Amino acid sequence: MQLRSLQHEMAAALQASDWMKLRRLDQSCPLLVDKVIQANRHTGQAGLIVALKELKAVYATVIDRCRQQVAAMAI
Repeated sequence: MQLRSLQHEMAAALQASDWMKLRRLDQSCPLLVDKVIQANRHTGQAGLIVALKELKAVYATVIDRCRQQVAAMAI
């Protein structure tokens, strides 16, 4: 439920061009994924945990590339 809420809040912030809110929400995303991983750690759902860790890594890479492109445009 929290992930869905975060998704809606990020979409609304993006639509409103509220970059500060989007940045704050962006920073909370990996923390929320970590909570889901911890909550499912002992449930025998190793596949879910692996998928979430991969998602977190891909997300971090995408955000880093976006930052690099923005920095390159500012030059």
